[in-house]
Amino acid sequence: MENEKRKKLSTEEIGAINRDIIQKHGEGTSQILQALKGERYDGLGNDIGHRGRSLEEISNYKISDKYRETNIKQQSGFSAELIKESRDNSEAIKNGNKIRTRTTDGIGETNNQKHDHYKIDELGNITEGSQMKFYSSPEDLVKKLSDKKWSKYADSPIDVPTEQVEEIKRIAREEVEKLRTQAKMAKSRGDIHLYEKKLDEAKALENIEKNVRDSGVTREEAIEARVSPNKFVAKEVLKESHAAGKSAAKGAMILSGAISFGQNAYLVMNGEKELDEACCDVAKEAALASGTAYIIAGTGTALKGFMHSSGKEVLRRVGTTNAPTLIVTGTLEIAKSLKKYAVGEITETELLEELGKKGTGMIAASYGVTVGGIIGTAILPGVGTTVGAIVGSMVGYTVSNLIYDECLNVLKRRDVSIERRRIIEEISVEAIKKLEIYRKILIEENNMVLNERDLIIEDILVSIKNSNLDMLTESINKLGKSFKKNLQFQSFEEFDDVMNDENLNIIL
Repeated sequence: MENEKRKKLSTEEIGAINRDIIQKHGEGTSQILQALKGERYDGLGNDIGHRGRSLEEISNYKISDKYRETNIKQQSGFSAELIKESRDNSEAIKNGNKIRTRTTDGIGETNNQKHDHYKIDELGNITEGSQMKFYSSPEDLVKKLSDKKWSKYADSPIDVPTEQVEEIKRIAREEVEKLRTQAKMAKSRGDIHLYEKKLDEAKALENIEKNVRDSGVTREEAIEARVSPNKFVAKEVLKESHAAGKSAAKGAMILSGAISFGQNAYLVMNGEKELDEACCDVAKEAALASGTAYIIAGTGTALKGFMHSSGKEVLRRVGTTNAPTLIVTGTLEIAKSLKKYAVGEITETELLEELGKKGTGMIAASYGVTVGGIIGTAILPGVGTTVGAIVGSMVGYTVSNLIYDECLNVLKRRDVSIERRRIIEEISVEAIKKLEIYRKILIEENNMVLNERDLIIEDILVSIKNSNLDMLTESINKLGKSFKKNLQFQSFEEFDDVMNDENLNIIL
C-alpha cells in the first residue's frame, strides 16, 4: 500500500530525529579521546589548551622491575584524575550543563597541594575544588586523613574509588564512635587535654565521612587505563556509542510503533487486514526502525567523537555540524542503493537518482558552513564568521547540485542513446503490430453488428407490411438488444395488460 509505505520512518528521518543524541553523546565521547591525547577542545571545536598529562604519556612512565605492581598502582592515580575529568564533562554535556571539570595541572597549576580538580563555569570562574585519593585500602585512607597535616582537606570534597566509598564511611563512623567514647573517659578522669584532642580527632573523621564521595572511577579502571590506555579508551567509546544507540532505539521504537499502530488499526477497522497480521506488522516495523536508529546513533556517536577530538581544526568544526549524522545515514542509504545496483535491480542512472540530490547538497552545505566560517575569520575578517558560513553553505550546496545535475544528464543522455533507444524501438514495433491486429478486430466486429441490425430492420419492415403484430414486437425487442437496451414490454400482451390496469396512474 503506497500510502502505508510513505508513512514509515525513513533512514533520513530517523537520522534527523536522533541528531541531538548523536551530537551530545559524540561530544561526550570526545572527552576521553582528548584525555588520551592530552588535548582539550570546547563545544565549537576551539582549542582551549591543556598543560597537564595525557593517558598515553602516563602509560609510558618509568617503572621499577622490583616494584612494578606498586609503581603501576601509584601512577594509576594520575590516570584516574583524567578519567574523572572526561566522565564528569561527558555527563555535563549530555545533561546540557555548562560547568566543566578540569584537572588543576591541566590549567597550569602543577603544584596545587590542595586540589586535583576544579569545576569551572562558562565564564571561567572556579565554583569548586576537590581532592582525589586512590589508596590500596579504605583503612589506609582513613588513617592518612585523620592525621593533622591532612586537615587542609577538611573543607573540600574527597573523591575516592567507587568500590571504597561505603567502606571508608563505615570505618570513619566507627572510628568517630571510638574517639568520642575515649573523650568521655578522659573527661571523667579530668584529663581535659586528652578530652579535647579526642574530640578534635573525632571532628576530623566526621568531615571525612561528610566529604568523601564517589569519583565515578574504580581502581581496576584506573589501572587498566595506566597499563593499556588505548584498550581502555576503545571500551569507553563503545560504551558511550551503545548508550546513544539504546536511547535512539527506544525513541524510534516508540515513534515508529505509534505510526504503525495507527495505520494498521485503520486497516483492521476497514477490513483490509486481519488483527494478528496487523500486530505482527507493528512489531516488525517498530523493530526495524529501532535497529536502524541504534546503528545510526551508535555509529554517529563514535564518528562525532573522533571528529571532535581531531587535531585538525577543519575536521573538528565539521564535527560540530550535522555532518556525522548525514555521513552515517548517507552511508546506509548508499549501501542499500549499491546492493540494488549490484543485483541488477536498477541502472547506473537510477542509482544516482536514488542517492539523491538532497542528501549530497545537505552534506556539502554542512561542510560549506564550516569552511566558509573559517574563511570568513581567517581571510575576510571584515566579513566575519557568520557571513562566511552563509556564503560557504550556499557555494557548497550550489556546486554539489551543479555537479549532480551534470552527472545525471550525462548518464541519462547515454542511456537514451544506447539502451533506452533500443527498448523504445522494440516497443514501437510491437505497438504497430498490435495496432494492426486491433484494427482488423474492430472492423470485423463492427461489420458483424451492422449486418445483424440490417437483418432486424428488414424483419421489422416485413412484419409491418404483413400486419404481423407478434413478429413486429419480437423484431423491435431484438433491435433494442443490439443497442444494449432491454425494452420494458417484451410482447403486445404485456403492453395490453398494463394499459387495461385500472389502478395505473399515467403522469404526463
